[in-house]
Amino acid sequence: MTDIALINHQFFLLTEFTGPGIDTDFDMNEDTPLNHNQRRKRRTQYIVENYIKIESMRLQFLKTNQKNTRREYYQGGPRDMRHRYLDSVALVQEYGRPDIFLTMTCNPNWPEIKERLQPGEEAHNWPGLLARVFKAKLNILNDKIMSGEIFGAVALVIHLIEFQKRGLPHAHFLIILKPAFKYLSPEAYDRIVCAELPD
Repeated sequence: MTDIALINHQFFLLTEFTGPGIDTDFDMNEDTPLNHNQRRKRRTQYIVENYIKIESMRLQFLKTNQKNTRREYYQGGPRDMRHRYLDSVALVQEYGRPDIFLTMTCNPNWPEIKERLQPGEEAHNWPGLLARVFKAKLNILNDKIMSGEIFGAVALVIHLIEFQKRGLPHAHFLIILKPAFKYLSPEAYDRIVCAELPD
């Protein structure tokens, strides 16, 4: 007996009987709180079991039709990644080598994250919160870069978002500046790059 047939069979038994055996004194039409609760429980069980049945059929379809689903078209798939890589190479051929490689990492101690956590909660348990705050700050940074506030006039920006093993997102930027704003000496780069050792 298949899983789907078994689910249907079990539900049939549950709707026909009130327990492990036949209860001849039970009247489903009688409007008592007990009958109402039992009907509600059965309706809920019916919905859950049908949902499971539908999901099982979907998974079975995906399992048996892997060659027809064209998964290489999905975002992040091998074909998509190759397409993005070729686009990036073509842009570099058009605009020249990148001038700046910039990495932005999510900090779980950002005030926007800390103020939304309850006492005793840790940021890594709320990946949705981390992703939303990171994305908002990433958009602000991207807008400042594109407007020329940070590095000067920009010809091209390419960025990629990745997730570290512990779940924190980070982004890598390749920035190509317009010829008049390119940094041509180490001293020019020293004005925008600094490193500090933490205390």
